[in-house]
Amino acid sequence: MKHQDFNEFDQLAGMKPAWLVTPLVSIANSMAGPLFIVEFVIFLIAWMVWNTVGPAHFQFDRWPFMGLNLFMSALAGIQAAVIGVKQTLSDYKRDYETAQHNHRYQELLKRIVSFEESRAADAVRREELQSHILTELKKLEESLA
Repeated sequence: MKHQDFNEFDQLAGMKPAWLVTPLVSIANSMAGPLFIVEFVIFLIAWMVWNTVGPAHFQFDRWPFMGLNLFMSALAGIQAAVIGVKQTLSDYKRDYETAQHNHRYQELLKRIVSFEESRAADAVRREELQSHILTELKKLEESLA
């Protein structure tokens, strides 16, 4: 049974419902942009400065910043998975569009072949009709002579 939130593309791709896939694609788009990189660099600098020169009783991750390392590792794992989902969807979309294009092309070729077959059949009928008319004309000339 199909879920209402499935869109045609997700059905073809065999992916989860669109309500799950769409946010993943949005996250992947935001994680790949230059704004995210700038914001993340600012976040990293702020983390290191706070935990190096900030008040000692408020520092939560001192040198060598193991918490930051763990956070970055987890973020990299999530990014890899989300970007993989986005790439898979992109591949499915390209394949789907190619299949649609090929189907339209095949339909056009079928129409062209049908038209050419029809023209060939018309030419054969025309030749038969001309031959029949010539035969009848010869019979008529012979009967008049």
